[in-house]
Amino acid sequence: MFGTFNIKVGNIRSDTSFNCIYNSKTDRNCPIFRIGDIIQNVKSNEISLLREGGLIEIEQIWSCNFDFNADSCYPEYNFRLLQSGEEKNSPGLNYRYAQKYYYNGTDYRTLVKLYGIRFIVTVTGQGGRFDAMNLFLAIGSGIGFLAITSIICDFILLHIHRNREKFNTTKFTIYASNGTSGLQPHHSSSFSA
Repeated sequence: MFGTFNIKVGNIRSDTSFNCIYNSKTDRNCPIFRIGDIIQNVKSNEISLLREGGLIEIEQIWSCNFDFNADSCYPEYNFRLLQSGEEKNSPGLNYRYAQKYYYNGTDYRTLVKLYGIRFIVTVTGQGGRFDAMNLFLAIGSGIGFLAITSIICDFILLHIHRNREKFNTTKFTIYASNGTSGLQPHHSSSFSA
C-alpha cells in the first residue's frame, strides 16, 4: 500500500496465473516459489541446510513509478541465507520442546528437537509520481542558494580576506564631482594579485 498516493498493489493480481513457477529470468512476476529453487539461489550446502535447518530471507522490493499504470509495477525478489547448517557455533535452525506426561505412577518427559527451514519475508519499496509543485520548489531553492553563495563570497572577500582593501577598491567605483562636467570615476588604487 502506497498511502501517499492512495494506491494498493500486490504480487497477486486478478489476472495472476497459478500455473506458473517463479523464475528470475523467464517469469519474474510469478508469486509462486519452489523451495528447491530458493535453496539453489542462496548458494549454500544443500545437504547441511536440509539436515540441520536454516533461516532464509525472501526480500520483496517494490520500485514503482505511478506516472504510468500502477498495474505494471511488480516487485523484485532477492533470496538471502541468514543462518545455515554449516555454522560451527549455532548450526542450522532448530526448536526444542518438552512433552511431559504421567504414566503408571511415574513422571516422564520427552524432549523433542525439530529441524527446519524458516522463511522470513521482508517487503520494502518506494513509489513516486511527478509533481510540478515540487519541481518549482527545487528550482526556486537552487536559485536561492546561488544568491546566498554570492553574498557569502562577497562578505569573505570584502571583510575577511587578507587583500580585502584591494578587493574593496575594485568592487566599488567612487565617483567624485569636478564641478562642471558631472561625476567622474575616481580610483584610489588599482588591483593586482
